[in-house]
Amino acid sequence: MKNTESNVSSLPELTSFEVGYSLLTNEVYLSASFTDNMACIPNWPLQEFPDQFMCISRTRRLHS
Repeated sequence: MKNTESNVSSLPELTSFEVGYSLLTNEVYLSASFTDNMACIPNWPLQEFPDQFMCISRTRRLHS
């Protein structure tokens, strides 16, 4: 019997997303949490995905 490795891999799954706004500093805060989409599979090696946090100033604009 031929032994082949699976090409299935862990992918980050978005589990939480929050947006906040500060009137005092005029900034938008974005926060996202991720989990391993394969964590429910028995004996699957758990992959850690870091939470993400971003702060964006509302005084910055995109110019077209």
